[in-house]
Amino acid sequence: MDLNEMRKRYAASKEQAKVQQQSSITETYSKNIDFASSTKINNKEDIEESLFFSFENYDNGDWYEGQFNSESLYHGTGTYYLKNGDKLEGYWRNGDIIKGVEYSSDGERYEGEFNEDWDYNGQGTLFFTDGDKLEAYWKNGDPIKGIWHSSDGERYEGE
Repeated sequence: MDLNEMRKRYAASKEQAKVQQQSSITETYSKNIDFASSTKINNKEDIEESLFFSFENYDNGDWYEGQFNSESLYHGTGTYYLKNGDKLEGYWRNGDIIKGVEYSSDGERYEGEFNEDWDYNGQGTLFFTDGDKLEAYWKNGDPIKGIWHSSDGERYEGE
């Protein structure tokens, strides 16, 4: 499904969604406040602008479940599922994931901040399947400075 089709579906279901949303807006708002507080994202306008929708699979096999803004962009809490089994869940703003967790189908996971290309960017931790982890400051997907914790208890710090 392309962006124009998403916008059409959004417009067609907007009135119906308003009725459904009125009954759950307090609960959704509370969950968003809790999530935003736990991730140090406290932009009340972003949270209030989010609307909850769930869409079917996109043409490439990926799908997104979560909140959108009035421009049909991912906005608020949501999860993007990739065909290969990976998924990104967290807080989205205007179509980009800001902070959250990426789960890889191979068992690795990253918890932290992302840039507009959905690359690791800012503070985050990469957890490996063997028990090692890398806590680092990331720039465009590359670790710049960090601490490697091996599963056997060793610790390495560097740039």
